[in-house]
Amino acid sequence: MIRGRLKIVIAVILLAAVGEPVSAYELVTHGLLTYEAFGRSVLSDAGLLEKLGVENGKAPFGDEYYDNSSQEEIVRRQERFETQIIEKELKIESSFSIDGWLMAGAIREDDYEGHPSRDPHGENAELRRPLYHFYDPVDPLNRGSALFVECPLNAQNCVKRYAPDLRSAPDWAIGTLDAFTWMNEPESGRRNHFTLFDAREALYRALTGHKKAGAEVATTREERNAYWATTFRALGDVVHLVEDMAQPQHTRNDPHAGLPASLVGGGHKSMYEAYIEARATTARGFGVDGASIAHAEPLNTIIGAGYPIPAFDKYSDYWSTRGTMQGLADYSNRGFFTAGRNLSDPPDVNYYPEPPRDSADASYVVDDMVLALPGNPKSRMLRRAVPDALTGSSTEVRLTVESVWDPHRSTSSLNHYIYDDMAALLLPRAVAYSAGIINYFFRGKLDIEIETSTSSTIALKFSNRTVRDSIYGTDSFGQAGTLIVTYEYEDNTGEKIFGTSTAQVAIGGETEIKPNESSNDSYTFSYDNPIPADAKKLRVRLIFRGKLGNEDDAIAIGMLDVPLSGGFIVTPNYLPADGIAGTRHIYIDETTGAWAVSEQTGLTAGNIDWKGWYENGAPTRVLSWEGPVSRYFVDRVQGWPFTPNIYQDGTLYSVAPCEVEGAALARDAANAEWIMVICHDDVSDLVYRRPNTLNLSPDLYNADTAPQGWQLIASVPLAENLAYKNSAWFFNGSGTEAQTLRFTYETVVLNGIPRSVIVMDRYKLSISGAQVASIENLGGDRGFTAASVIAVDYRDNTETLLRLSAGDWLTVDGNRVFSAEEINAYCYGNLDPGPGGSCFESSTFANSTSLNNGIYAGDYLGDGTPGWVMAHVYYIDLREGVFAYSLSHPNYNYALFSGNYRVRHGTSTMDTGVFTLAQPDTLGDVYAPSGYASYNFMGVYKYGRFFSPGFAPMAQGSWAVDRAHNLFVSEGNSFHTYNYLTAGNPADAVNVTGEALTFLPVYPR
Repeated sequence: MIRGRLKIVIAVILLAAVGEPVSAYELVTHGLLTYEAFGRSVLSDAGLLEKLGVENGKAPFGDEYYDNSSQEEIVRRQERFETQIIEKELKIESSFSIDGWLMAGAIREDDYEGHPSRDPHGENAELRRPLYHFYDPVDPLNRGSALFVECPLNAQNCVKRYAPDLRSAPDWAIGTLDAFTWMNEPESGRRNHFTLFDAREALYRALTGHKKAGAEVATTREERNAYWATTFRALGDVVHLVEDMAQPQHTRNDPHAGLPASLVGGGHKSMYEAYIEARATTARGFGVDGASIAHAEPLNTIIGAGYPIPAFDKYSDYWSTRGTMQGLADYSNRGFFTAGRNLSDPPDVNYYPEPPRDSADASYVVDDMVLALPGNPKSRMLRRAVPDALTGSSTEVRLTVESVWDPHRSTSSLNHYIYDDMAALLLPRAVAYSAGIINYFFRGKLDIEIETSTSSTIALKFSNRTVRDSIYGTDSFGQAGTLIVTYEYEDNTGEKIFGTSTAQVAIGGETEIKPNESSNDSYTFSYDNPIPADAKKLRVRLIFRGKLGNEDDAIAIGMLDVPLSGGFIVTPNYLPADGIAGTRHIYIDETTGAWAVSEQTGLTAGNIDWKGWYENGAPTRVLSWEGPVSRYFVDRVQGWPFTPNIYQDGTLYSVAPCEVEGAALARDAANAEWIMVICHDDVSDLVYRRPNTLNLSPDLYNADTAPQGWQLIASVPLAENLAYKNSAWFFNGSGTEAQTLRFTYETVVLNGIPRSVIVMDRYKLSISGAQVASIENLGGDRGFTAASVIAVDYRDNTETLLRLSAGDWLTVDGNRVFSAEEINAYCYGNLDPGPGGSCFESSTFANSTSLNNGIYAGDYLGDGTPGWVMAHVYYIDLREGVFAYSLSHPNYNYALFSGNYRVRHGTSTMDTGVFTLAQPDTLGDVYAPSGYASYNFMGVYKYGRFFSPGFAPMAQGSWAVDRAHNLFVSEGNSFHTYNYLTAGNPADAVNVTGEALTFLPVYPR
């Protein structure tokens, strides 16, 4: 039943489609659609390009690309033919941009018989690529076309007319013999060298410089760039083959070359393609339907209509989803007629169920058209709703017109009104489906979590951030998925250096990592060349290649910037201006050179650290744990601070079976990595080891239940005369040796007065091969009139000793820490002049020193009467030459202490860096005694506003030095706060508002 009629008066003559083909037949259309698809795809996202490691521009990859066959690899260049279309016809600035390479592939996919030039591979010299651009979802055997014979396209023994190895469009695009059943099996010896398989291999080589099998294939940036160009050139060819599914003649087996069959298959010239090309080029004076169109309406008005980009689970779905009819070929095949498959054609030609072949079908709306001709003859235009299975919608458009010259109306044809309606629906879908297949190609996403990072190795875990698709350990053929790491950085000249890990790492097994899940295992990679100490902007990428969802050989990529400048974990005592609460990481932004703060929260660490595995003078590994606030001296009033927790890279990394007094990493003879800890029970020192992996179980080793558990490698009885059993141990840089000092009380006579003093013995732990340990008592110098060791540490593998000396008070490796000039400035300086003479020369600091959460001392004159200098060293780090201290001068009635609180920082000479945190006369000024330079680290440092703290540092203060030798000091009480950061202000980095701040730099990263 006919639903309705509409009378239309047409003032032009409607004729069968005739006309002259425009230049660059159909190629401008493909270029325009591809450019629009690029703009709607993920390739227009700068974030994706950054993850890939590329930038778009006029010529980011140069002008070369590769044409690969099973026999050879040929270097090709873009030709003037495609460059002219892209830059002259389409007005794109450069044909060598990413979008330009896509367009070049889309244009050259229409090559035939040397047009625009002969294929450089001899086997393909006469290749007729347009013959491979058909796919009919209703008639996949192509029985209705004169081009083909009745046999499956994937049957290798089938002899085909004109093209012996003819393939359907999805087979040709993907590179397989059957895209729907064998989608993961590449066709060996295939003639198409720009398939999805080729694009994927080119992408992997561009990312890594290696072939899938692992062999290095691109050793220079120029070679990798050529593979980038190949990737996008091949994707352009694939996009062309998707766009052709929006031309119903390609999905209804309607030959339309307009040339003799002996050349490219014959068929009438497609007036639809010619007309759309005229609109793409905005041609003038174009003839169609016997009418002359003065100026064709541009396609830009419809191709950006914003049809939703489809997201399927396999490549073939973009052509056809078979039963659900959501592919682009499904839509165009059942929605439209073509010139050779029209309403009036007999069933052996038009054998398609949709649109219905009966003009009386109830789904048609008929418009009566009255023509401006003698006798006012009538014709009929048939309209119908075209169903869209993807969106569930439909749109009514004009589909065919019945001939005015046939009284029985048995002849149907198309005109430019129908072409306009077709284009309005088909071209936006061509863009959206093309963008969709590009998105699917680049869908693999990983997040990286670095567990350990050195200049030569990196250990990491990853999370699968791919939407919908799981990552599998093995593919459908039993091949293991692989991981590889690439890195890039700037050297000291600013040149970018690229490298990879020395080998791929297989995932394997029955692993399935679902979307938003993390890998259970940690993967360790060795760089092909160590990262130099002066490297900047280090960035690593993790590339997975293997089964992702339904695709056996997909690629997923993760990227992460690796901090090289160290940094600190700090906890603000208020909500910062950025609104992010919690423990944060402050680090130097290598782009700006300024301190910045990460958005990541929830970081955790200890206040005592081990820095080790030094390379080029800098540590590459750091562990931390809870220990004394002053590092070396326990607060015997507050108790023992040790816990079983060990931290690494801002996270709780391991839990020991006892309270950790020292920790390090060590390697055994096979280069395996181990965490070493030392602690004690009531009777013995205990040394444990476990494999260096993230593991929070304190269980001891058991071959069956805890194969990664802690192994006891030494148990050494404690000395019987210890005053305190708890003491911090400090390891060397390689984790093979550690030392501590043990305390006993003895009574000595000072100036005729018996006094109780601390006597210290030095103990050394030696570890061989990360599995054999021993502890020995080295003894100590017990007389305070001679030098005696009171703290020990290591700079890499060199021990450094802090001693008490009767003449020099404190020395480090034989060098005086505080000079006579500095102390005398407070003893009888101009702050509070007193009796003449030098108190330092007659000082008995060594005899009056006590060790309890720091070093306390007071000067006594030779006759035992009180002197005028008090000293308190609250924090020390012998590795970095850090001393936080105050030297104060009491007035005669002891009612007022005047002095300043200072921090010294320097490893080669103890006096290289001195700055004052508080000073009575001018708050915030730097105090430097005569002959000493002011402390200046990497530029100007800033001070907060504060109140003079008197003579002692604050008990709640904290200090840390990162691996780049930056210093963080935090001091605060109810009166004032002070925070110092090398060459900056921590308050600036965390977007602080207000003046009252307290940061706790608990972890020197």
